[in-house]
Amino acid sequence: MIDSTFILIIILLILFFIIFTYALIYNNHNLIKFRVIKVPIKSVTDSEVDYDKLKNKYTFKKCTDMCNENVCDDYQIQMIKYDLCKECKKEKKCYDQYKGICTDCNNNYTCEQLFGCKNNIPPINPLQNYCVKCWN
Repeated sequence: MIDSTFILIIILLILFFIIFTYALIYNNHNLIKFRVIKVPIKSVTDSEVDYDKLKNKYTFKKCTDMCNENVCDDYQIQMIKYDLCKECKKEKKCYDQYKGICTDCNNNYTCEQLFGCKNNIPPINPLQNYCVKCWN
């Protein structure tokens, strides 16, 4: 009829639940004790910290570590145009991006308007802008 191994399994399960219930009720919920060793943390002064090492550890080395290569290349090109525009503005001239030289100009556009972002600021590094180009 009923196999003897089946009866043995039922008896073991009943025994397990009885012991488990007894342990929960009468064990007073005592934790296993453990030992805590307190070690003071050494105070570090600013002169002992290698900030360059930390900076390299927690910053990206290249734009392409996080962003698409096309976005990074476009940012570099845009920054070159913006920097050249700034250099030309020092001479009271305008940067001609098609010729790549400073030329006389009669417009009053700023470099931020020509080569910067939409809200008249210099181009933003894609790493700081969620890999989105802010310029046209």
